[in-house]
Amino acid sequence: MTQLWLYLHFYQLQLDKLFVTDNSQAVAIVDPRQHQIVQRNEQASQHGIEVGMGLATAALLHQDIQVIAYNNEQEQQALQEIASWLYLSTSDISLYPPQGLLLRVHPMLMMYQGLDNYWLAIEQQLARLNIHYHYASGPSPLAARMLAINAHNQLCADKQQAMQILYEYPLSRSELTAKQQEKLARVGIRTLQDLIRLPLADIARRFDIDLVNYIGRLRGELQHPQTFYLPPARFEQQLPLLYEIEQTQYLQRPLQHLFTQLEQFLRWRDCYCTELELQLIQRDNAPVILSVHSAQGDYLAATWQKLTALRLENIQLTAPVTDLKLKALHITSKGSEVSDLFDGRQGVMRPLQLLSLLQAKLGREAVSSPAVADDFRPERACTYLPALQQADLPAQLHSQRPILLLPKPQPLTDKVQVMYGPERICSGWWDEQPILRDYFIARSPDGRWCWIYRQADQRWFLQGYFA
Repeated sequence: MTQLWLYLHFYQLQLDKLFVTDNSQAVAIVDPRQHQIVQRNEQASQHGIEVGMGLATAALLHQDIQVIAYNNEQEQQALQEIASWLYLSTSDISLYPPQGLLLRVHPMLMMYQGLDNYWLAIEQQLARLNIHYHYASGPSPLAARMLAINAHNQLCADKQQAMQILYEYPLSRSELTAKQQEKLARVGIRTLQDLIRLPLADIARRFDIDLVNYIGRLRGELQHPQTFYLPPARFEQQLPLLYEIEQTQYLQRPLQHLFTQLEQFLRWRDCYCTELELQLIQRDNAPVILSVHSAQGDYLAATWQKLTALRLENIQLTAPVTDLKLKALHITSKGSEVSDLFDGRQGVMRPLQLLSLLQAKLGREAVSSPAVADDFRPERACTYLPALQQADLPAQLHSQRPILLLPKPQPLTDKVQVMYGPERICSGWWDEQPILRDYFIARSPDGRWCWIYRQADQRWFLQGYFA
């Protein structure tokens, strides 16, 4: 099978991943070591600012330009995020950090029935990410990479045609070192055409082995092993902010961007998420970490944004927020769902949705569920557990207990008819709250079924009513 590779070059990746609220703002990414512009947006370009320009010159052209230091780690993280999205459409992806991805195309052509359909699927995935890139295909990884870095932006399945385009490039547009280019220029080799047409044996006699490997891999004559990327089955995204945010209500727009990506991630995998972790990374301070829960699990961005907004209402920032980091902690498969025609009616909230809103507003510890306790004393037969937590049932359930217990036992004043009993309860000596009572089920003159008891001092009390 003829090999075909596709290279994607994201030439302003850090700039594209930056969340910008004002699209009219001129922004530039600067290399802090050389003080040169390495990335700039369209607004900066309109003021004459170009890549490679010095920072001082750029400041003279536009004094209000927003300058951000280049961060290699941010680009590498963003590159892995892009690879995770593309993995849904293609299998073999190699990372060329910090700005490149190499895709092995030829095994996918049969599934997509041609190069055009394959590229359409890749293009649709990239369009969702809203990033800038150059692309090109080639018969070898190095050929595709060189064409893409030089903004060829075309696909070609014909090896001879792709190599013919490379022949026209001068050595300065290749990835050869300046020292190698100087040696080649001394013997009259100034273009890739001059170099590629030389037999590898002649190159090996005159130059070092690195140049032989480079030419052999460029022409596809030597193997170029690749390490293919395997994305983790988790969602974790970080969003740098152009401007620092000091109030939580202004975090909603950048959070919407993250939740939209989460929704796509879960939708494509047919999964729900039940717990998220949101980190508010602050300048010169420890990050604020929030846990957001959904009792029933959800994937919709709008639902998670509503729950997060409720959690943020109780947060007081101690320093400006510079970055947002969102992580899905628990992801589960939807499984088989049974629904009817009337599911999803407007204005109807499911119990678990209500529970999620209450937990987000009040906190998980403030929402609980009643449960049966393993205690014979009526006042202690019920307890409260965290919502949805399954309690261990007592070894013996008390079936003859009323549904309604009075807040406090009252002296029995009515003349009642005893129907069942007695049931003696003698318990509680271990916690200094002992009781010794004989319980009866009785019927009052007006027909109510009562639960009454007699103490050791022969006094009678009313404890509750049966339904």
